[in-house]
Amino acid sequence: MPNIQLSAVIEIRPEFIADFERTVDDLTTAAAAEPGLLEYRIWRDRTDPHRFLILERYLDQQALDTHRALPTVQAFVTALPTWLAISSRAALHTTEEFGTIPLNTAVPTQS
Repeated sequence: MPNIQLSAVIEIRPEFIADFERTVDDLTTAAAAEPGLLEYRIWRDRTDPHRFLILERYLDQQALDTHRALPTVQAFVTALPTWLAISSRAALHTTEEFGTIPLNTAVPTQS
């Protein structure tokens, strides 16, 4: 069964940064105890303090559905449209959409 991954780059309006950070702190704490939630990480852009990258990875659809039903997640989803700046975007993918990279294939790096 494929894993499900959500990635989002969001920009939060300056007047809502404190609300966003407080809610994300609650989400991160709750996520640590969720069965089937494989990864839940949030990064802040180093050059733009209003821009964040969110990465969520779930074992399966049931784990994602369980996560979405949590009160902390519902509160976040309800508040998010008010907090967002225009440049935000999100994508939901399953691992079966992508192939793996063979270990003997070199991945170019930036020098």
